[in-house]
Amino acid sequence: MALYLDGKSLTAGELFHNHRFLIPQYQREYAWGKAEVEEFMRDLAGSLTEDYFIGLIILAGEEDEKEVVDGQQRLVTITLLAHHLVELALRSERHALVSRLDSTFLREIDYASDEERPRLRLSSAADNAALMRILNGETEDGPSESQREADPAPEVIDLADHNIAANLLEASNAIRSFLENDMGEDAFKRLGIWAEFLTNRLYIARFILPDVNAAYRTFETINARGKNLTTADLLKSYVLSEAPEGSEDEFYSRWLAIQTDLGEAKRNTLVQFIRHAFTLQRGYVLPRDLYDELTGRGTKNPALPGADVLDMLEREIDVYRQINNPELSGPSSDLSLGVFQVLSRLNVQGVRPILLAISHLPDAEEGYTQVLRLVVTRMTVGNLGTGAIDRRFGETAKRIAEVGSWREPMAELQHELMPDQDKFLQAVRDRSMNRNLLELLRASALTGKLAPIHTNTLHLVKPKSGDWGTADPQAVSRWVNTIGNTVFATVSRRPHGTSDWDTFLEDFLPHAVNAGEDIQRFRSYEKWDQHSVKREAEYIARKAAEVWF
Repeated sequence: MALYLDGKSLTAGELFHNHRFLIPQYQREYAWGKAEVEEFMRDLAGSLTEDYFIGLIILAGEEDEKEVVDGQQRLVTITLLAHHLVELALRSERHALVSRLDSTFLREIDYASDEERPRLRLSSAADNAALMRILNGETEDGPSESQREADPAPEVIDLADHNIAANLLEASNAIRSFLENDMGEDAFKRLGIWAEFLTNRLYIARFILPDVNAAYRTFETINARGKNLTTADLLKSYVLSEAPEGSEDEFYSRWLAIQTDLGEAKRNTLVQFIRHAFTLQRGYVLPRDLYDELTGRGTKNPALPGADVLDMLEREIDVYRQINNPELSGPSSDLSLGVFQVLSRLNVQGVRPILLAISHLPDAEEGYTQVLRLVVTRMTVGNLGTGAIDRRFGETAKRIAEVGSWREPMAELQHELMPDQDKFLQAVRDRSMNRNLLELLRASALTGKLAPIHTNTLHLVKPKSGDWGTADPQAVSRWVNTIGNTVFATVSRRPHGTSDWDTFLEDFLPHAVNAGEDIQRFRSYEKWDQHSVKREAEYIARKAAEVWF
């Protein structure tokens, strides 16, 4: 059967007058802030005397009220713009213009009941209430012109404690400020230009498809940016579209709670969390394949129902939020948080599915330390960040979840990836490493702990630009970033003037005492050269090996 598609280019006035719009809960939230709204308004203001096209929107459904599949940000912003034009028209006592804009963009009459219905509605009751409060003037800025006319003392409602409401309010305030600044000396004339442009010169391409699934397939085909840009929104859309009738608000609330639990994390962190949790059930999946794997599209595996996805995420979120940010409160012990902190500082994320799998076991702390041993020793001797290793981590996580024990899967992984002690010793002595790894290895050697907690600063004994004698510059370049040339101190900045060995011993070394350094060992070196660095590196390497093996 051919796919029915109703496509047409309409003015914004025709589009709003002919339709009512529903923003479904499985859509992304209204996300435009002040910057995006002001850019949109500048584009419109620069085109007021000509026809202007703002792109495509995709609608779904055969009822009068259409679900918005793509175009929410523009439709909501146009609604807010129309609202503020109405407010300015009231202020100018242009009552005919008020009536025309209101009936075209904001409300229509139900001829059967004689009740007014909004042209645009958010399906979340809380979100829609926030939008209606703004359109009715019930904001923290006080009552609007129209509301003061209807009610001399209306209730003022603070919307700032609700994320979506805060976005809507910020956008509304930005539009109002822009229009007030744009009106100029002849506000009456300028207002008419804006109203005529919005109604008759602003063009939108509109596609209507009979059902949401067909609309989303069209959206994915037309949107050249594809899934990589909208993975979080597509995942949310899938999960919430799976809600049984009558459970839409419950599913939406559960999804928002998961987003909120990740704190200030970015949208790609949410996608990463879903992928890592999904790994425990299905094994390693590439980020670009997550949506297809989860929904069973084009794969051998069946879809994971939306309710099961929510259950899976709620089961893992408490630990994952601490893995992602060890400073957050949650169920993890101090030792566990120490491991998470080290992995976070080293920017190691591929092992997170293993950590999730281990978190459900009674001996999780011991399992975490084995993961940390593997990661640190492997990073010390070579590269950890390859796709093959990430895949191996995913397979191990799935197996741990299946067998209910980390011991055998982790033993196999360590046998495959973990270096022997001699290679570790040699690498600690001789390799140049990034500062975070140098810091961890030296701190663990000095404290004897896998996840040392310290507030000191790692310094190079001889800085790269230092001039300490007649050392060969090529030799210096080889050992300057090795662990033998490092020292902890309680000061974050190197004391001024510690440019040679004598001043280092006199003015810098005292700051290393409270940082846990053995200053007598440093004083035993007659001068600081590559031979001294090698002696220091040998000492630290042996101490580190005692911790990590």
